[in-house]
Amino acid sequence: MSEPTPNCLLFRALPFLRTFNLQDTQTEETTCRGSFVTQITNCGILLSKGGNTPHLHQTADMRTTFLIEHMPYGGMNMDAIECIKTRRSVRKFTDQPVTEETVRELIELASYAPSWKNCQPIRYTAVFNPELKNRIADTCVMNFPGNKSIIDGCSVLLIPSIRHGRSGFERDGSFSTKKEDRWEVFDAGIATQTLTLAAEALGLGTVIMGIFDPDLVAEAVGLPDDQIVSALVGVGYPDQNPKMPPRKSVDDLLTVIK
Repeated sequence: MSEPTPNCLLFRALPFLRTFNLQDTQTEETTCRGSFVTQITNCGILLSKGGNTPHLHQTADMRTTFLIEHMPYGGMNMDAIECIKTRRSVRKFTDQPVTEETVRELIELASYAPSWKNCQPIRYTAVFNPELKNRIADTCVMNFPGNKSIIDGCSVLLIPSIRHGRSGFERDGSFSTKKEDRWEVFDAGIATQTLTLAAEALGLGTVIMGIFDPDLVAEAVGLPDDQIVSALVGVGYPDQNPKMPPRKSVDDLLTVIK
C-alpha cells in the first residue's frame, strides 16, 4: 500500500484491501462489503448499514481518498449474519498473492464445521504451484472454459477431499442409514460452505467449482487412495464485487407444520 498523502485518511475495515477515490464535490456513497468502521464524525465520514450492505458516505464538499486496509479476523470481526449475506462467488482476482499462512488460518477456521459423529473426514490440498494449477486447468475440468479461467486467475486452488468410509458408516464398514455413503457429500458441502464464509471474513474471494474429473484431479495432486475429491475452490483477493443473485422468498422455501 502506498503511503498516505496529506489528503488521505487511513483507517481499517473488512474485508478488502482497496482504495476508494471520492472526488465529486457532491455527496457520494461507496459500497464496502463487510466493513465495520465506527463513525469518524470529526471528518464527516460515517458508516451505515442500510439493507444488507454497509456503506461509506462522504459528505458534500469533501475531496478525500480513503485507504481501506485489510485486517485479519482477530481485529474487527465481521458479523456472522453479515458474512452470510455478503458472501459471493468471485471469479476474478487481483494479483495480490494469498500466503500459506493465510491458507492455514482459513483451514483452521474451516475445521470447525460439523461432521458425521464428529469424524472430521474433510482434507484440503492447497495448490500454489503455477505449473500444477495450469495442468489442472488444462486437463482436469472437462474443457469447461469458465473453470479454466478461474483456476488460471486465482492465487491458490483449494481441493477439498473426503476420507471415504467414515461419514454414514459404522465401524464395521456397514452403512448407518438408507442414505448410505451420501452423507459424505453432505459433510463435504458443510465444510466447503464453512470455508467460503471464513474466506469472506478474512477478505478473500472464493468460488466453488463442480465441473471437473475427480480421478484426474486426484492423480494430478497425488491424493491418497482413501480420499475422494469433493470440489475445487478458487481462492484469491477479489477483483470484482458481484451483485447478489435473486433469492427465493421464505414462503417459497419454508413449510410450517403446527
